[in-house]
Amino acid sequence: LELEQSEDLENSLTELTAPGTQGMDITRAPLLDLKIADDTDKNDWYLVVNQHHLIIDHVGMEKIIEEILLYLSGRGEELPTPVLYRDFIGHTLHSRSVDNGEEYFTKLFKQIEEPTYPFELSNVLGDGGGVQELTKLLPKSLSKRLRETSHSKGMSAAVLFHAAYGLVVARCSNQPYGL
Repeated sequence: LELEQSEDLENSLTELTAPGTQGMDITRAPLLDLKIADDTDKNDWYLVVNQHHLIIDHVGMEKIIEEILLYLSGRGEELPTPVLYRDFIGHTLHSRSVDNGEEYFTKLFKQIEEPTYPFELSNVLGDGGGVQELTKLLPKSLSKRLRETSHSKGMSAAVLFHAAYGLVVARCSNQPYGL
């Protein structure tokens, strides 16, 4: 990225990457776009990642960041050997034959016959510019208990949070699912 060198480069990048400013046409590649911005005055480099959730989730993003940090720290030899895509597909097909997730979720959600919209919002207009985000750090004790609970149930903390979010959406849309 060619940005004006200023003391406020971080704010420029924050504005550039604000929600609603990074549209993406999902019918064309790339759905993952990496750009760098150099702050030569401070000898800093920034990586701007624009990606669509269709191709990568938080686990994949963490892996990408981990590999970039390994490379930048001079430990590139520790990077895992790339897996051939055909091997990944073979593993996925084998996993599906052993554990039929589609059948499981079809049975679990068979009573749901229509989309669930919280607060009866079925027609959202606009570019998302009015969307606000909130980041809230959980107390360490609660975070530890959540991780222990999810671990004891054989799932990740992310699965636990997705289930909780599903309950919130259900209750905000007056649906009985999961109650």
